[in-house]
Amino acid sequence: MKKGFLCPFLLIPLLYACSGSPPGIVNTDWMVVYTQDRVLDTVYQELNFFVQIQDNDGFNDITEIYLIRDDLNWSWKIDSSNWISYEQDGECWIGANGLTLGRGEDLPEGNYRLLVIDRSGQRDELGVSIRQPDPNSVALDFAGISQDNSFITIDSQLPSLVLWFYDSQANLVNEKYTKPGTYHVSEFLNTKERDQVTWFYAYYQNEENGYGLKSGPYLFEGP
Repeated sequence: MKKGFLCPFLLIPLLYACSGSPPGIVNTDWMVVYTQDRVLDTVYQELNFFVQIQDNDGFNDITEIYLIRDDLNWSWKIDSSNWISYEQDGECWIGANGLTLGRGEDLPEGNYRLLVIDRSGQRDELGVSIRQPDPNSVALDFAGISQDNSFITIDSQLPSLVLWFYDSQANLVNEKYTKPGTYHVSEFLNTKERDQVTWFYAYYQNEENGYGLKSGPYLFEGP
């Protein structure tokens, strides 16, 4: 499993082209994330899942990705309505953050079937084994965040984290990598961005033990 911060919910449009070659799955990257939902006052699991795809017709030829548990009759569909793409070390990845069962349950570990389909209907499949983090290695030390006028305070034992700022339509406005401490909002957002942001999340990724911690949403109090 590759490790590193994954991009948040930034939707990047993909233009389609006529297809002549089938897609090929090169690699996968996934992370189990423990999410502290401050609205529902609960903690549940999400799955960040990305796939590196090779297609001679171009990366933009991909139309659908499915992650399927045949034995549970369960699947996630990733398409232009919810996917994100990013480049890391010269490699192009496509996938989605925040996949859940929708009932606040833990993610079922086990063997999944990954299915990638391009515009012409050609496809590739791969078996993927998704495992829960070792419970003895998981510390649910979520960041504590407060805002007082124009200052944001991050109270946490975490060495570093990223803040994701969103507008009222859930569009990502900005992301900032930071550390615990007290910061003026101008260190994270410019004047235009501060007018757009309505809420934000904090995210930390434990590289050594292979899990993420996300908390929020935190209401942004404005300029």
